[in-house]
Amino acid sequence: MRQMQFICVLMGAFWASGIWAEQLTKPMVQNVIQAVEAAANQQNPQALANVMADNVVIQLNIDMLGESQVVTPSKQEYIEVVSEAWSRFKGYHYKRSNTDISLAGDHAVVKARVHESMEINGHKVAGTSKEQVTIRLVGGQPKITHVIGSSSL
Repeated sequence: MRQMQFICVLMGAFWASGIWAEQLTKPMVQNVIQAVEAAANQQNPQALANVMADNVVIQLNIDMLGESQVVTPSKQEYIEVVSEAWSRFKGYHYKRSNTDISLAGDHAVVKARVHESMEINGHKVAGTSKEQVTIRLVGGQPKITHVIGSSSL
């Protein structure tokens, strides 16, 4: 009986320490990346919001004509801006390239080039930016917890 109690306590300690807890995997991270790309190309702000943690930290570094600006919207503000932009522009297209995924313990860092194009007032406009996204398990689900985007216009 004591031996059984000891084993149960030991198993509980391993579980609580995270040894048996679910770990973030590369396929989980790839699913999040694919969900972002699908949400963007379908112009679905709710799908984009679904892969972001509620307390996601967003930092957008914008260099426009030599002037630098850092914008740090909340998740809600970001989703609102994206929704409005998608409703105004036609033919929006989003694609990642040079994607690098690094798993590091309890999180993953994804670095990529992001290519976006759209039609504004009848003219096709395209741009490329750098993006770094951190993904962690939140409530057992992989979620984006940090975004750093850098663009030059």
